Amino acid sequence: MEKIQLVVCALSPTQNVQNAFSLLLHSVNNIDTVHTHLSINIGIFEAQAIIAGLEKFEAERPMTHDLLKNVIDKFRGKVNEVFIYDLVGTTFYSKIIFDNCEIEARPSDAIALAIRYKAPIFIAKNIWEFCAVSDDAIKTENKNKIIMKENLIAQMKIQMARAVEVEDYERAAKLRDDISLLMDQIAKDAN
Repeated sequence: MEKIQLVVCALSPTQNVQNAFSLLLHSVNNIDTVHTHLSINIGIFEAQAIIAGLEKFEAERPMTHDLLKNVIDKFRGKVNEVFIYDLVGTTFYSKIIFDNCEIEARPSDAIALAIRYKAPIFIAKNIWEFCAVSDDAIKTENKNKIIMKENLIAQMKIQMARAVEVEDYERAAKLRDDISLLMDQIAKDAN
């Protein structure tokens, strides 16, 4: 089966579904000039996991995808690739491919893990040709990166408020500093 390699290029809130995000992927090879982008709708928690992986954000305690990476590492495993191999209705199906096995996973979870391993993401060529669309939104990639970081900041502010409530001032200060760094990155992205 022919494969097309993809990379994450943007993530933005969907306009019609609350707490859902659109994960925008594009072809590494730019196999054609018209159909170069694929959008997959994902949940808010998966979006946060992808953002955290892209931004190399390290939570004080491991988040789900970081925990899974730690378990895989402990057993001397490695994610070799993620393969989006099917589409049924509006649901994409993917596999996480290791040295000696494959595990079925939602594309959002598989991609969040692939990011942590710097593993390539592939899609079956026939699925790509069926689903990929021309998308002028990629021109606003910096705007989408800013939105991703603003969403992460909002979550971190909630965590910081909770830390203050339980008088965990050390954690609150670390979150404040991390928020400040992300705000500086937003300022750079805006220019």
